[in-house]
Amino acid sequence: MDNTAESTQHLQLQSPLLSLPAELVVHIVAQLSTKFRTLCSLARVCCYLQQLAEEHIYTSIELLSTDDLRVILNAFNTRPRRVKSVRDLKILYKFHEGLGATIDERELLNTYVGHMNNLRDWHVESPYDNFKWNSGGNEWVEHDMRSFAQALEAASLRHGRDLQPDVGLSKLSTLIIHSHGATTDFWTLGDWHCLFHHPSLRFIHISCVLFESPIPELRPFKSTTPLVGLIFDECELVPEALNDILATPKCLKQLELGENNYNTRRSRGVAPNLSNAPEDTLRALSNVAHSLETLKHYDPIWKLRSDGHVGRTPRLKGDGMRMFFRLTRLQCDVHSFIHNSIILDPPLAPPNLQSLRVRTSYDRNSWYHFFFQQTPDVQSYPYLSSLELVEYIQPIPYGELGDAVDIICEESRLRERHHEAYKLFKSGINMTLIAEVHIKPGLIPPYLYGETQPRLVTLYDAEAVGFQRFPVDRVEPAREKRRRYRSIFEDEVDGDNVAGGSELQSPVEEEQEDQQSATWSSETETKRDSPPETDQLGTEDILMVRNSMHRHVKNFYAGTRHLTGRRTPQDILLQIFGEDIDDDEFDMDHIDSSDDSDLDDAFFDLADDFDMPMDEQDELWNQYVAAEYEAELEAALQSINDALV
Repeated sequence: MDNTAESTQHLQLQSPLLSLPAELVVHIVAQLSTKFRTLCSLARVCCYLQQLAEEHIYTSIELLSTDDLRVILNAFNTRPRRVKSVRDLKILYKFHEGLGATIDERELLNTYVGHMNNLRDWHVESPYDNFKWNSGGNEWVEHDMRSFAQALEAASLRHGRDLQPDVGLSKLSTLIIHSHGATTDFWTLGDWHCLFHHPSLRFIHISCVLFESPIPELRPFKSTTPLVGLIFDECELVPEALNDILATPKCLKQLELGENNYNTRRSRGVAPNLSNAPEDTLRALSNVAHSLETLKHYDPIWKLRSDGHVGRTPRLKGDGMRMFFRLTRLQCDVHSFIHNSIILDPPLAPPNLQSLRVRTSYDRNSWYHFFFQQTPDVQSYPYLSSLELVEYIQPIPYGELGDAVDIICEESRLRERHHEAYKLFKSGINMTLIAEVHIKPGLIPPYLYGETQPRLVTLYDAEAVGFQRFPVDRVEPAREKRRRYRSIFEDEVDGDNVAGGSELQSPVEEEQEDQQSATWSSETETKRDSPPETDQLGTEDILMVRNSMHRHVKNFYAGTRHLTGRRTPQDILLQIFGEDIDDDEFDMDHIDSSDDSDLDDAFFDLADDFDMPMDEQDELWNQYVAAEYEAELEAALQSINDALV
C-alpha cells in the first residue's frame, strides 16, 4: 500500500466526512460549487478531496487578459487532469501593446484547449478586433484561429470514421466566436467549415465571416448535426453557401440571418445578397422548413434606398413559406423580401405565424422617420389567420426618447395610429410600437463581450390603450388637475387651501371652478359606466397616453442612466434649487430615482417650500421634465435657474 492510500485511509478514520459513502461525499462537494474559497480550502485537505474540489474550481475559466495566462498555464502544467474539468471557457483578451509577446503562452493554452474533452460552452473574441487587426491581427489569425480550427476539426464528423466521444471538444454545445481577417475586418471560412458538421454543437454565434461561395465539404453531412440555434452576425451570405449550411442540421429551430449592415465603409460594401436572390434564398431556407420556429433577417438593402421608400418586389414563384408549419415568430427589416414579398402576400406567408416584428434601420440623423411619424399599411396582416401580435421596432439614439414621445403623440398622428390598430384589433391582432434605444450610439454590431447593447422600450401598446371609451375632447379643469397630480398639497393651513403655493381665490372664482369641476366629474362618471367600442381618441385620452409614455421613458432613463454616466434626477433637482434646500426638512437621499412619483413629489415639495405660484410651477415642471431627456443639460438647467431668480 503506497503512502497516498495510507494517508487517505488514515483520514477516513479521523474525518466523519470521508467516512461517508463516496456518492454522498461527491454530492456534498457539488453543493459547494459556488463557494470558490471553500473549495480551495477543501482541496488542501487530501488528494481525494483535492480531485473532487478541483472538478468545480476549474469548471469555468474566464481569461479577460493575457496577464491571467501564466497562472492558468501553471495550474495545467502542474496537474494536467485539471484540463478535463473545464466546461465553460471564455478567451476574451483585451488589446495591449505587448500582446504580440504573449504568442507562445497563447499557443500553449490553445494546445490545452484541444484536450478539453468536457468543454461545453466556448466564447472566443479576438483582442485585435475594433480596428486593431493591423497591429498584430495576422498573428491571431495564423496561429490562434488556426489552432482552434484544428481542434474543432479533430472532433468533427468525418466519413469513414466513427464518432469519438473522448476527443477534445467532442462534447462542445455552444460556440460564440468574433474575429476578423489577417488585415481586414472580415475573415473567410476556410477550414472552419468543420463548425457545421460538429457532432455535438447545438448553438453557434459567428460574426464578420464571408460566405461567398458554395461549401461542398458540407454536402456529405446532410441532416446529421444536432444544431438547433444559428446566428450569423454582420456576415456576408450568398444563397448557395446558406443552402449547404442549412442542409446539415437535423432540427434547426432558431435562425438569425444578420447580413453586413454596419461594416460597409472599409473592405466591404453594401451587398444585400439574400434579398437580391429571394427565390434562391427560399430554396436554402426550405432545408429547415420542417423544424424552424424563429427567424430573424437583418437586411442591408435599406442602404441602397436613400429616400426610405419601401418597395414591393415582384411576386415570387412557388409556395413561398407555406410549408414552414412550425414558424411562429418572425422578425425582418421593413425592406426585406421576407416582409415585402411574403408577409404582404398572405398566400405565401407561414400558416401558423403568431408574432411579427417589423424593424427599420438605424440612422442617427433620421431616426424620427418611419414608424414614429407614420404607421405602415396594415391591410395585409388580418389575412394572416394565426397572427396575434405585430410589433414595429424603430432604432433611436438614447437621448431622443422624449422627442419621440412628442412625435408619436401628436394628435392627428396618434389618432391615425390607433385607427389602424383598431383594424388589427378586430382581427384579434395587437399592435405595439417599440423604440430600440442605442445607449451608446458609437457602438455597432457585432457587439463584443461587455459592450452595452440596445434596449427595447415599448412606447405604444394598442391593447393597453384600449378601444372602449367615450372620447372626451375637454381637458379636465384646473382644480381636478391639481388634485390628481399634486395631492400632496391638499392640506389646509388656517382654513385656507394653499396647495402648491397658489394665491387665494375670490369667492366668485371658487364658485365658477366648483361648478366647472362638478359638471366635468358628473359627465365623466356617467359616460364611463358603459363605454362603447371605438377607435377614436379624445383630447383627454391623448393627454393620458402621452403622460403614460413620458412616465415610462423616465423610468427607463432612471434604470439605465448609470450605463451612460449621466446625472440622476436627484442631481437635477439639487442643481435647480441649489444650496437653498433645507437639509433638516428635506432629505434628498431618501428619493427613489426609479420611482417617478417620488421625484415628482420631491419637485413639487420643493416648489411649495419656495412659495412658487402655480403658473410658474407648471412652466418650471415642463423645463424639469425636458431637462431629464436632454443629452446636455446645461442649457435647460440655466433656464431653470433664470426662472427661479
